[in-house]
Amino acid sequence: MINGVSRGGAALERQWNFGAIRWTRVLRYQDWVNLLLTIGFVVGLLVADSAQATYVRPYWIYDATISFPYNADSTIPYWVAVVVPLVLMLISFLVGELLLAQHWHGTISSAVASVVFFTFDGISAFIVTGFTTQITKEAVGRYRPDWLARCQPAGDGANAPVAFGRGASANPACNPVVSDGELKDGHWSFPSGHSSTVFVFAVYGAAYCLWAFYHRVKQQPPQRIYGTATPIFSGAGASPGYGPGGASAGKAGGGGTWAARWLRDLVGLAGFVFILVQMAFAWGVAASRIVDNKHHPSDIISGAVLGGAIALLYLIRAVPRHRRLDELDDGDGEGEAGPTPLLAGEGQSLPSDRV
Repeated sequence: MINGVSRGGAALERQWNFGAIRWTRVLRYQDWVNLLLTIGFVVGLLVADSAQATYVRPYWIYDATISFPYNADSTIPYWVAVVVPLVLMLISFLVGELLLAQHWHGTISSAVASVVFFTFDGISAFIVTGFTTQITKEAVGRYRPDWLARCQPAGDGANAPVAFGRGASANPACNPVVSDGELKDGHWSFPSGHSSTVFVFAVYGAAYCLWAFYHRVKQQPPQRIYGTATPIFSGAGASPGYGPGGASAGKAGGGGTWAARWLRDLVGLAGFVFILVQMAFAWGVAASRIVDNKHHPSDIISGAVLGGAIALLYLIRAVPRHRRLDELDDGDGEGEAGPTPLLAGEGQSLPSDRV
């Protein structure tokens, strides 16, 4: 025996390292039809975007909601709103598939294929959200809170007539102190692009964590996996026989020693804190857009709802579709063995057909 695993365990353990990844198989089992669907959707949005011009709404120079000072800089640049939640989402996938789901995946190729699968799906949700946000901005044409500071409308505001129901042609001419691009951007307040972007990543990553950390990890792995180990986040409700010692251990020991239970609880708490970090960062980015006078509160709420809704739609559709990756181990194993159980201990042996 080697570290409590029967003869052959060392050879199997070597399969759970990056050198054993078969990238051709990882790419072969991706959902390329879904990627083509996303590309087609983006092409359609591009056509719609090119066919429409930004809608120009009427405004009044005494409108206090668009009279805030102009701030050329943003507290949180757009690239930060993209990169940080994207990295947090990727960390969620890596932890969920390569660490917590070792008892589920038969090979590291299967685990990496799952990471790539969810990454493609999350980025697809981001792309669709981005184009939907931009088309909505141009179709609605809502002025930003700092519009008057950008436009510098001509005329005497004190003597401006109060006339309702007039068209945009009656808008006073602008004498802008900003570039043409920044002036055009002043029409794109609804919805917030920062908000929709950061929330599509945060909600996708957080929802994945809730599923991978607290739901899937309690399910019985496929029967093809040998020597299933106790999941890190397991607790009450875990399937009987799921873990070292099977059902008898669960009944007699109540899930292990008090130290093991505390460790599981602490790790579970760490996972929940990580979820809160993703959502808190998203909310902070959204709130900064109000502070910077770039958006009205309803703009950031709408962006959050848009990004969050698209993220949930994509993830809810992705979870059952990712089961196709089990084929990596069922019908196309090519002799590749599964990993050593995550928490294998003394006395845990491999089935005879695996030795």
